[in-house]
Amino acid sequence: MGPLKTVLEWRTIDYNFPSSLERSAALATAEFIPGNIVVLDSDTHVRAGHRRVFVTTPRIKPGTPATLSVVALPEQHDGKDPPLTPYPSWDFNREGNCDGLTSVFR
Repeated sequence: MGPLKTVLEWRTIDYNFPSSLERSAALATAEFIPGNIVVLDSDTHVRAGHRRVFVTTPRIKPGTPATLSVVALPEQHDGKDPPLTPYPSWDFNREGNCDGLTSVFR
């Protein structure tokens, strides 16, 4: 086993919002505060040859719009600051949705 290799890294977290207008609104209402996002865990899932990376961002601080996301694999970008896509959807991650996710740690 060799040394560990960095696959993904972030200086700041951003999300794949449905539109730039929705991103701006989330910033204006403090639903999204980039400096407050804490990435706690990640895990790679492989099924039928399809790989994806899940990332947890628990709602430790305000301004975390999604608590469970997937991220594109490094083959699709340079591995730095890849945006997170809420999983399974934005609605399922919406704060206050009692039928969705509240705060995922692992």
